[in-house]
Amino acid sequence: MNKTIVVADDHPIFRRGLVEMILAHGNYKVVAEAGNGAEAIEAILKHHPDFAILDISMPVMDGFDVLTKGMTWANPPAFIMLTMYDDKPYLDKALEYGAKGYLLKDLAEEDILHCLEMVGQGRHYLSPGVAHHLLGVPQAQQNDLSPTERKVLMLVSDYKTNAEIAELLSASVRTIENHRAHICKKLGLHGPHALAQYLADQNKTT
Repeated sequence: MNKTIVVADDHPIFRRGLVEMILAHGNYKVVAEAGNGAEAIEAILKHHPDFAILDISMPVMDGFDVLTKGMTWANPPAFIMLTMYDDKPYLDKALEYGAKGYLLKDLAEEDILHCLEMVGQGRHYLSPGVAHHLLGVPQAQQNDLSPTERKVLMLVSDYKTNAEIAELLSASVRTIENHRAHICKKLGLHGPHALAQYLADQNKTT
């Protein structure tokens, strides 16, 4: 059975593009769309979806209002937050209030299916653009990485093997090995386990 989703965003064109990307996958069903937080709550209570994708900045009630209210329900959906901004306070607030996913809007259509897959497995997913807040990797070094390299970095930090990362990103193991090599070069790391050790050391200090 397809997983069900409510999508709430007050920009119809963006919302439609995101919905079309989700529906193109075939494993998900968007049961309702909403243009503000009040409509989102109404849709969630009516359809009891598996996922609720919420724009943080919405009229009437914003995404955080919906999230905090939704987390008081007996069986809340997995909440995924959307935002235009790479702001650590927003990220911290989303995770503290119970969000399972956090997507930057400029990467949302690219990342949404991966996010849904990860969250559907009971894991958290963060857009690569905000990963540095939790990984402890300096922003200047993050900026040197490509979007794909940032995804690989996040998955390495989640203790994924090269084979698991390759499957998640629909790539070959050799491609993932190359990405890891490029990341290590950009971060000034050397050795077969240097990246995993670097992330472990960074996490101890954050």
